[in-house]
Amino acid sequence: MNKVMDIAASMSVSNVDVGRQHSKAPPHHAYHLSRYLQTREAIAQLEKQFGVSIAVPQGVDSPAQWQIFSKDGKQCMRARAEAMNMIAAHPPSRFHATQIHPFYHSHLRRQASDIRRDHGAHMLFPQEDMEPNHVVIVYEQPGSPTEYIVPRQAPS
Repeated sequence: MNKVMDIAASMSVSNVDVGRQHSKAPPHHAYHLSRYLQTREAIAQLEKQFGVSIAVPQGVDSPAQWQIFSKDGKQCMRARAEAMNMIAAHPPSRFHATQIHPFYHSHLRRQASDIRRDHGAHMLFPQEDMEPNHVVIVYEQPGSPTEYIVPRQAPS
């Protein structure tokens, strides 16, 4: 038991409050942002770059906080700063949740790469915990999805 307590005490934890950075955002913005950054593998890249673990909201009604865990306090703070930059680069104006009947989801999935390339819109389709007809559209920029780099600065 002492060993477990020693390991737990040696961990650094830092919170990033998405709601505070985007105070006028709808309550589900933190969840949509987290899902988007997970699908773009930006969170995994942060974890790998800084050697941290990041816990993000797992549901629409979850608290709007990310928790960053690390054995190295300095790396934890660096990862937090980078996460805050990434969050600032994705204000609510980049996201739009819309209701689309599930009948059309398969068609949209087939057209997703063309929509992304031509219009710069990345689509997040519903998961089990969301309403079945909500699709979240995230504006990136027109062009090749493989060349797109997740921004780390607030848009002008």
